[in-house]
Amino acid sequence: MKIGFLGLGKLGLSCALAIESKGHDVVGYDSNPIVQEYIRNKKIPYKEERVNHALINSNIKLVTLSELVKFSEIIF
Repeated sequence: MKIGFLGLGKLGLSCALAIESKGHDVVGYDSNPIVQEYIRNKKIPYKEERVNHALINSNIKLVTLSELVKFSEIIF
């Protein structure tokens, strides 16, 4: 299933990574440039070993808001 996440802070990113680990295609959007940067760099600025490890191995793609709406069957 194609799933989009609107907001990739601590909660949104954790949920997106968990859903991706179940085999779903996940894209995300966040308006905060700091969040965008740490997702692109695959390095979160807070201590969550499992989240950081999952992010390093993830295929989550940052997209624009309009791309998220077009891509997604479900949006969180």
